[in-house]
Amino acid sequence: MNQILLLADSPPLPLVLLAAGVAFGLLFAIGKVLGAKPAPPPESDERAPRERPPLAPPERAQAPLAPPAPGASAS
Repeated sequence: MNQILLLADSPPLPLVLLAAGVAFGLLFAIGKVLGAKPAPPPESDERAPRERPPLAPPERAQAPLAPPAPGASAS
């Protein structure tokens, strides 16, 4: 009998769920704003990939891909 009286005095369940959802949403939003950190600059990141040297020396990289046509002068 006492349980029925306690249920009658409590607020309706949808109102309780709405209040809990609003409270959770506010806490989540505040946590996202306060927990947001700016990304570190790339030079301070030790895991950043290092610059690799070119695969071929510059003079070989600029060499023509095809042999000169027959009859063309080499000068």
